[in-house]
Amino acid sequence: MKSQKHLNWARVLSLAVAGTLLVACTTAGQSQESSGRDGFFVRNIYDWRAIDNENLVIWAPNRKNAYLVRLASYCHGLNFAETLVVDSKLPYLDTSGLGHVVIFNPTKQRCLIDTLERVDDYDTAVALIEGEEESDEDVDAEGGET
Repeated sequence: MKSQKHLNWARVLSLAVAGTLLVACTTAGQSQESSGRDGFFVRNIYDWRAIDNENLVIWAPNRKNAYLVRLASYCHGLNFAETLVVDSKLPYLDTSGLGHVVIFNPTKQRCLIDTLERVDDYDTAVALIEGEEESDEDVDAEGGET
């Protein structure tokens, strides 16, 4: 009789814990999405492609959602990397850019993420990067003339 009561109590307790975890996971997803911040859950990365050694595009959770990820500095070998890991203290990566890109070629290299920006697609991200490089060159040229 006592073992049956303990078994029932264990079932009730396990259902309560499972319910709490389910609600916590659901609310965490809703709070991130409803907060208006652009970003994605790290576990939902669908694909990625390097633009150069300082910028890459990550698609998450599908090909319709592209993000331009700018790194804080040069990340040697990024444009040749075959494997990439996004490391974040939070379960999601948003515009705060709190996280690292980790590549293995042949040694492990952690590259700090500087910013994250939603883009339409890969070509838009490339055009954005090239446009900024051209405007930087124009500023340098104007500065050199004075």
